[in-house]
Amino acid sequence: MAAVAPSRAGVVALYEGAADAPFLLEDDRALPGRRQGDAPNHGFAGLALLEHHALAGLGDAVTLAAALRRLAEAGTLGGRIAPAPTRLPTDIRSPRPALFLDRDGTLNVDYGYVYDPDRLVFLPGAAAAVKQANDLGFYVFLVTNQSGVGRGYYTETDVERCNATLQRHLRAFGAHLDDIRYCSDHPDALIEAYRRPTGWRKPAPGMLIDLMEHWPVLREKSLMVGDKDSDIGAGRAAGVDSAKFEGDDLCAFLGPLLLAERAVPEPLAGAPDAAEEPEPEPPPPVAVAAVPAPATFTPVPEPERDPEPEMEPEPEKPVSRHGVALFPPDHIL
Repeated sequence: MAAVAPSRAGVVALYEGAADAPFLLEDDRALPGRRQGDAPNHGFAGLALLEHHALAGLGDAVTLAAALRRLAEAGTLGGRIAPAPTRLPTDIRSPRPALFLDRDGTLNVDYGYVYDPDRLVFLPGAAAAVKQANDLGFYVFLVTNQSGVGRGYYTETDVERCNATLQRHLRAFGAHLDDIRYCSDHPDALIEAYRRPTGWRKPAPGMLIDLMEHWPVLREKSLMVGDKDSDIGAGRAAGVDSAKFEGDDLCAFLGPLLLAERAVPEPLAGAPDAAEEPEPEPPPPVAVAAVPAPATFTPVPEPERDPEPEMEPEPEKPVSRHGVALFPPDHIL
């Protein structure tokens, strides 16, 4: 996954209709055969970042799923279908191991003082590595030195914008960072406020310790990974195992390290299993005294009675449909 220049792409609004209604897209370019701005009987389905040339390949796709499939077949849309994690903690704040990651040179290309979101480029396997850690139940934290703020090259707002862009790219891949810490101070900072040491600048362990104070981290199963000696020093100072990344693919590098005795404990991997208790012994049978059979009872027949005389039925009175009695003509005087 790589960063996309704004001049080549645009944010597209997606609208999904009923099963037989075409989806609509809205961006800064009118699409052939599609109306822009008005989406009757369509619901908002989200936003997408698409390069402009990809929009021309949608053709007459009827549904959003069909459009994405068409873009994938044309090679203009990348991605993968990932199976649902088989082991996912039920409590997001349950005690778990953590993966502490450096940023520049570990997740993205380090060309020196990275702060521009438009120049953020992922290293191979970076997003996949974060997703693997997510799926295994690790907390994933970013800890990065940003002395460019103290040196006056950029501001803390620039750092936060760059980190937010990094998070968005990870989420598009199905991955995420649980929390972020950065340190802007430096002994040679031009801005006096950043010249005072805070104990957060790696190799000091301040950022890692602060994260472990805010999150229930299993320190003995956690791991710090970075491309510099200062990253390794910070991890060791925080009491966390550390590994220096010097390979070409972060996912291939991290996979064995995450699986080696760092798996999330079984009680956290799913619904907690109740402790098995032995089944109670069945109660002993209760002795029941034998009850003698009742004596034979012969019913006494009732004496015969004379039948009651039959009563002659009263003559029916004609009734109108309004409930008023109607008398025959011979009753009229």
